Amino acid sequence: MENSALQPNMVDELADYLRQGGRTLLIKGLPGSGKTTLALHLLNTVGEGRGIYFSSRVSDESMRKQFVDIHRVLSEKNFIDTRLDLAENFLGQVFESIRKKPPIVVLDSWDAYAKKMSEIERLKTEEVLITLATSSESSLVFVGESIEHTNLDFLVDAIVEMKTMELDGRLVREMITHKLRGKPIWRNHEVISLHNAKMHTMDVYRRPDFTKSRITLAEEDEDVFSLGTSQLNQLFGGVRRGSMFLIELSADAPFELAESIGMGCVLNQLARERRAIIVPPSGVDPILFLRKYESVMPWSNLTERVRMIVFEQLHGLVVPEKDSEDSVVRQLTTDDPQQLMASIFRVWGGAKKRSKDGGVIGFIDMSQFETTFATKMDYLTELTAISISRLSLLRDSIIFVTSEGSALKQKIQPVSDVHVKITMKHGVGLLYGVKPHTVVYGLNQSENPVQPVITPII
Repeated sequence: MENSALQPNMVDELADYLRQGGRTLLIKGLPGSGKTTLALHLLNTVGEGRGIYFSSRVSDESMRKQFVDIHRVLSEKNFIDTRLDLAENFLGQVFESIRKKPPIVVLDSWDAYAKKMSEIERLKTEEVLITLATSSESSLVFVGESIEHTNLDFLVDAIVEMKTMELDGRLVREMITHKLRGKPIWRNHEVISLHNAKMHTMDVYRRPDFTKSRITLAEEDEDVFSLGTSQLNQLFGGVRRGSMFLIELSADAPFELAESIGMGCVLNQLARERRAIIVPPSGVDPILFLRKYESVMPWSNLTERVRMIVFEQLHGLVVPEKDSEDSVVRQLTTDDPQQLMASIFRVWGGAKKRSKDGGVIGFIDMSQFETTFATKMDYLTELTAISISRLSLLRDSIIFVTSEGSALKQKIQPVSDVHVKITMKHGVGLLYGVKPHTVVYGLNQSENPVQPVITPII
């Protein structure tokens, strides 16, 4: 299967289950939910070129137009078109095929055949097919067109349902495992994609180990800061110089998902001898935050090119004098938003002077702002908008990270150039563009934490 999964998924578990032989599976779902794509994937992984596919709805020619790689999965002799066959002729072919002991036989769709029978005939036929399959070395897959419970649900060994839903008006696909006789169901909900007419599963989120980060300079022009991967650059156009890039996290989305994207951009700029201003989340030790990236470049380079800003006293942290321009951590203790912004711009100006081409990127989590100035939010919002305009004139950029319930987010969202939202679904990180509007993408973790792999869920 084409994915970057870091742990077993239920699609692979299904394939292993069917490889045992004599197993029966029912795939349910409404039209367009991915039933045939899953059936073909299983036919490929279990059948290894010897599986048999019975089609009651689509011709061989149509299938090969829709699934361009089907010739690798299914030879013409193993595609049996039964659209015009009578029920008894179809069943005779199925019985004969199972007797030849292929690894897997797919009936797509079973409901189309069953509707040609009386209720009693259907029940008897399903029992005969199940008995024949379980006593043979072949696994049998029924593809259904209804999500309703039928007698077949009780007979088969396994049941999965393919389902679509909406997320802010965008498509999300999932596979639900309802039954897997004799085996535990580790993940009953699996987020999937049918990108390029193939099955892809999305990784369940695991906290990344940023100490394993690496940097590969992504292409960029003089007007754009690279996001660190060609995928993200193509999707959002990088971070245009003088722009504001907003990452909004849902309540259940961990900050590290935003960090994977934001620090990918920051590290690309540091490697180009530019400078960065980082405001970590509230309560995070700035030194420990930066230490994670010593795998990318020496600590001396990080401390030269980065300025970490914190607002509140951190327990047990010895912070250098706040007025020292050489201090990697600048602690700003003022309770006046205007003085705070002036202090930040002094730090920013110092970084700009030392940047190779004057370019500075900011990666700023807004939680410290909101914690410190909870009672002065309107004033802070006004100053933030002014600061964004000022940085635009300097041709520097900011990546802001906010929570979906943030009062500050509601104010700065309209002036953002790019607005990305990250949320969670069944333990999977999902990303989509609000501005510009994009489909939903699965955030799959790679060996390099600052270069996440994104898969369109289509």
